[in-house]
Order: sequence, then structure tokens, then C-alpha cells
Amino acid sequence: MIKPIQLIKINRFAAWVLFITILLYFISGYGMTKGIIDRNFSLFLDESVLPFFTITAFLIHASISIRSAFMRWRIWNRLTLFILIIIFIGAFLLFLYWQFFIQQNLYPNPSQNYFQSSQTNTTNNLNQNNALQPQKTFTLSQLAKYNGLNGSPAYVAVDGTVYDLSSVFINGNHFGYSAGQDLTNAFYSHHYSSILARFPIVGVLK
Repeated sequence: MIKPIQLIKINRFAAWVLFITILLYFISGYGMTKGIIDRNFSLFLDESVLPFFTITAFLIHASISIRSAFMRWRIWNRLTLFILIIIFIGAFLLFLYWQFFIQQNLYPNPSQNYFQSSQTNTTNNLNQNNALQPQKTFTLSQLAKYNGLNGSPAYVAVDGTVYDLSSVFINGNHFGYSAGQDLTNAFYSHHYSSILARFPIVGVLK
């Protein structure tokens, strides 16, 4: 039988695990949107690793805390213990059922569906932008002049389209990358395509 002091230690450990997983959710999500963390790694954490640890730590922490409350209220007995165990097992099985059956059937590959949808929406937005704005043609040498330095705007080419990214390229630099270049490969290694819909199109790369 587990002693009260052992339950306290388990409860504290579960609380710390819960705190760390929630913190990792925030870090991975924020890091992905800012291009600090690789999006595939971030999605792997959020979809496959963190949910299990989060729900397990939450159920353990909640169960022990409920037990302590029941003992203070002097209603802790075999019946309340049985009810608590049923709730714990039921909630955990429901989580597993959702994670491995419902979610897989609805979204066989959540990250792929998400990015495909984002890319479709972005393509539509970009097509609208292209229709509304005159297309200026840039060569690589011409594009290099718009490096965000000495008062010039920061232009970057992605997939043959030139965007004005002056708002994120400070002094022509953004996380080690310089403006005035074709940064297609660098962009897709850190961002998803729908982000580009936020920025004005200034032309196309020849």
C-alpha cells in the first residue's frame, strides 16, 4: 500500500511534469511561428509526445488532489476510491481512443492536412494579390539592391515571387538570413507558406 508521504511525492512529480509539458507546448508553438524551432519537430512534439505525458500527469495530479480533499471532508472510503479509479481509467481510455482512433480517422496526418490547407489558402491569397498589383521583374542582381540597409526596403524572393519583408528583416537581417536574396529553401525550413499572405508582393524573380 502506498504511504501518504509517497503520494505527496508522486503528486509533486506529476505537478512538475504537467508544468513542464504545458511550458513545452508554449515553447514549441511560439518557436514554430517565429521560425526558431523546426515545424516538423514542433508538430511531432504537440501531436505525438506531449499529449500522453500531459494527460497522464494531469490525471495523477487531479486524482491525488481529489483524494486529499475527500479526506479533509471525511468522505474518503472504498466507494469514493472505486469511483475515483473508474473516473481515472475512463478518462485515460477516452484520451487513448481519441488520440489513436478518432483523431487518426478524422485527420490521418494532421500536420499534412493543416499545411496543405494553409498552402491552398495562401495560394488563393497570392493569386488575388498578383491580380491587384503590377508585376515588376527582378533579376538576382537587382534584388540584391533591396537588402534592407541604408534605408532601402528588405525584399526576399520565395518560389519566384518577391515580397517586401521590411517589417521582419531588421537592418536587412532575420535570424541570420539577409534580405535581397532568393531564400526559398531557407524559408520552408522554418515557416509554413500561409505566413507569406501577410506581406505585400512587389514583383517576380526572373
